[in-house]
Amino acid sequence: MAEKVLPAIQGQTPSINYGLNNLRFLTPVSSGSRVRGYFSLKSIIEKAINQCRLTLDVSIEIENQAKPALVTEWLILINL
Repeated sequence: MAEKVLPAIQGQTPSINYGLNNLRFLTPVSSGSRVRGYFSLKSIIEKAINQCRLTLDVSIEIENQAKPALVTEWLILINL
């Protein structure tokens, strides 16, 4: 899901999944339900020369449901 919405960064080598903060499962997803993901960049922190950590707010929503299925902060380490 994220691969389709996250922009490519010029000169980036493959990124590393650095982890999740505050992962919460709020609503079960029934079989056959349609879901969509929202990803928004919260911060970029330089960790070392040519290395940054991205923090993204992520929400996975279920069609016709008031509450999302999942919310979290996703941490990604990228090397440039």
